[in-house]
Amino acid sequence: MSELLIGLINPMNYGQVNQFFKRCRYPAKATAGEKVFVVKSSGKIIGAAKLKHRPDDTWLLRAICVHPDWRKKGIGSQLLDSIQSVINQDYCYCFVYNHLIEFYEASGFVYADDTAPIDLSQAFEHYCGEGRKIVLMVRYPERKRVSG
Repeated sequence: MSELLIGLINPMNYGQVNQFFKRCRYPAKATAGEKVFVVKSSGKIIGAAKLKHRPDDTWLLRAICVHPDWRKKGIGSQLLDSIQSVINQDYCYCFVYNHLIEFYEASGFVYADDTAPIDLSQAFEHYCGEGRKIVLMVRYPERKRVSG
């Protein structure tokens, strides 16, 4: 296996990320104003995660995708580890499909409580109304997890 490179990608290269999402049949696009982390092997993107900073100084993990050939090899966990440098001091929310709850819990995410931002709570209710099997999760700032 070749060496894996993980890091923040320059917004000028978001087209590569969008091609990756398309190849994986993943309905997402990297857009201006987002931070996108990628994992590369032999120069090819094999995983990507995108974050959006919100006006209330929280983050929304909008997508995480690993190429099907690379799943179950720790790539997703490495992506979540790589975004910690950005989100450690702030709350980070994400909408999680039920079958991925344990994966996110292993990276420090917990079920969001009634203190979640109202717009995210409303979006969650809307998505559930559409029949999506999801939960709203949050990863608390490092300072809150340490202090209790």
